[in-house]
Amino acid sequence: MILNILQILARADPGCVQNSFLGLPHWYKYLRVRETTECVPEITGINDIWLIGLALVELLLRIAVLVAIGYVIWSGIRYSESRGNVEKATKAKNTLVDAVTGLIIALSAIAIVSFIGSRFTQ
Repeated sequence: MILNILQILARADPGCVQNSFLGLPHWYKYLRVRETTECVPEITGINDIWLIGLALVELLLRIAVLVAIGYVIWSGIRYSESRGNVEKATKAKNTLVDAVTGLIIALSAIAIVSFIGSRFTQ
């Protein structure tokens, strides 16, 4: 039942694996995809759930990267609006350091998840 629902959702995507929104991966990124007139991921067994889980983790990590980039921009705006106020400038710098740290961690995690996913799909 759930596998049929996932296949129906995949058919709604005409671009298959190639097209994505804001660089976000599809839930079936690591599954084998049969490309006909519509995109049909091949779910062959229970072990494919791990591949779907990896794709969802990568999706969430990429969203975290987008949020971290938003925080970098926001802290830059706050820093420029501090106008010499030491307290506001310090808060903005701390926010920037935290955002860059989160960005580095999320990018590293994406690399690890992509590496693991590519090893399972070979």
